[in-house]
Amino acid sequence: MDKVKAKNFIIIVLLIMDAILLALIGADLARSASSSRAALEGAVSVLAENGISVSENLSFDAGPVNVYTTSRDEQLERQHVNALLGESEYVDLGGSIITYYALDGSGEATFRGVGGIQVRLGGWTAGEGFNAENEARQMASELGIEVLTGSGTAQVNVNEEGGGTVVLFCAHEGVLIANCRLVFTFGDGSVVIEGTRPLDTVTSAVEADPLDAPTALMRFLELLRERGQVCSEISSASLAYYFTATAAGDGTLEPVWRIITDTGDFYLNAVTGAAVENVG
Repeated sequence: MDKVKAKNFIIIVLLIMDAILLALIGADLARSASSSRAALEGAVSVLAENGISVSENLSFDAGPVNVYTTSRDEQLERQHVNALLGESEYVDLGGSIITYYALDGSGEATFRGVGGIQVRLGGWTAGEGFNAENEARQMASELGIEVLTGSGTAQVNVNEEGGGTVVLFCAHEGVLIANCRLVFTFGDGSVVIEGTRPLDTVTSAVEADPLDAPTALMRFLELLRERGQVCSEISSASLAYYFTATAAGDGTLEPVWRIITDTGDFYLNAVTGAAVENVG
């Protein structure tokens, strides 16, 4: 009986210790949440003092994010080109620039190591039931390029004859790549595709912690002052990626905060807080 009592006593002590630890962890989390709320409220107040209101629904809660490295895969590139042009031959122009020519003479495509592409398809006509956006999305798929999907994710300016432009925005795992897009121009018996893609394959991913909301907001205010720009409202913020590449065909997708205001969109590196330029 003494051994049983001792065993039960030890179990009770362990349970009490677990309960105390859980209580301490809960209290610590509550203090942390309270501190985070206070810091966010302080940042919002500073912005208000500078004439900038912040939407109550604004959220910078993304959890850990990844910085991706990407690479050009010329074999995969050729497969995608053939899917769009049909069988083709290619000429290496040097400087990581390759031009593909359809064997039947119906089109050509030029791909650059930094992600730039230019495609021309000849002999094109808008058939019955033609939908320019659907056609553009199909072509992007054949080229192996992921684009944003869903309502309002394309810019369409097409006339009744089917001529005009469609702009599709590139994506990585459903997340916008801010500076990668494809412009499809329909008309004059041809289709021209121009833009930038984020290369063919992801070769590595490194996890990082993004800036918290107060830090991101203060960095945004600092950016406005540096540029001499103004805004009066921040309506939303969302995670996106920014693509950079070298002529050799190596690229990077870095997470950025896209901050939407009444005077335009602003982009901050979500890890370093550095301003992101040339997004248009």
